Amino acid sequence: MSFIIFILCAVAAYQAYKRRSPLGFAGTGALLVLAWNYEPYGSLVENLLNAVLGYTLTLAVAAAVMGGGSYLYFKSKGQLRPKSGLFGRDDMSDMYLLVGRVLDTQTSSAVFSDTRLTRNAFGQLDTQTSHEVVVTHNTWVHDLTNDVDVNYSGSGTLKARPGHIVGTMSYKGRSFLDINFSTNNTYLVTPLTKSIILSAVIAIGLILLGWVVFPVFALVSPLVWSGHLKMAGNAGIWTKAVVPGSHRVEALMTYGGGIIYLLLMPIAFSVLWKMNATPPAYVTTIGVLFAVLVGLHQYVVRKVEPLHLALLDKGKAELNRLYKEAEVKHAARAAAAQAPIATPVM
Repeated sequence: MSFIIFILCAVAAYQAYKRRSPLGFAGTGALLVLAWNYEPYGSLVENLLNAVLGYTLTLAVAAAVMGGGSYLYFKSKGQLRPKSGLFGRDDMSDMYLLVGRVLDTQTSSAVFSDTRLTRNAFGQLDTQTSHEVVVTHNTWVHDLTNDVDVNYSGSGTLKARPGHIVGTMSYKGRSFLDINFSTNNTYLVTPLTKSIILSAVIAIGLILLGWVVFPVFALVSPLVWSGHLKMAGNAGIWTKAVVPGSHRVEALMTYGGGIIYLLLMPIAFSVLWKMNATPPAYVTTIGVLFAVLVGLHQYVVRKVEPLHLALLDKGKAELNRLYKEAEVKHAARAAAAQAPIATPVM
């Protein structure tokens, strides 16, 4: 366990230096003290609690020294970035906007099939086949803002033909919004579903496999948030799409849910063992854990939804602004082209 904590220290220190984050160095100092004083003589929860409670003052001093020292150093070098977090930027500066005239667009589709061979209840061979259709488009657009041709690719079909004026907004490489100004149609990625059934399914899966999932996610999350590891489709840890602020919300599920799991699951198994497989208290403990995990996942999806909508609103406003600027520029060029050419008087 100490080795894992030291790995977390190295990741935290690298990200803190890269982002010039005093808060990141403060957390690194606390992690170093925790790793140094961790003693593996009991359960994981007991060891962590003993290390934290027994060295609380030392943890605080180490965090204050490293955080304060890094703050003074970065400030003296003029490198202080107070808005940068430990796990990287998470703001609108990663938004990409494009307004242009469609020159050519091509749509392609591919079908991925997966066949599994199993045996049924009677011992006979049985097959299960699933198909996934993936549609993408490759479009050439004349950027009206910068007056250059740009190749734009994305998932799905671009609802436009050559000559249409379109605007597209993407965040960290994933397309969220397409506007066809010629037809006044808008196409956008919908926010996460808030289904309580989905949260219940995820909670059951975490109860069964949380002992693997939470430690892996705790190590992987900083790499995903910093951009060093990219999930398929630019997804987050718990959400299907990364939006500004979603990483901070996901941290509650990753680390808060992991801590609650580590606290309640040993208690549940201890109760079950002592009661000789008569599990009313065991079921109660598992029920509390299930309710907490469902509540945490619901909090994440309901908190991310307004962030997702805010990104779309920002994208719409910026694309409309760029479109109006392009109209003004086009009108000025048309007026200049129609102006009579003065002939010199001999």
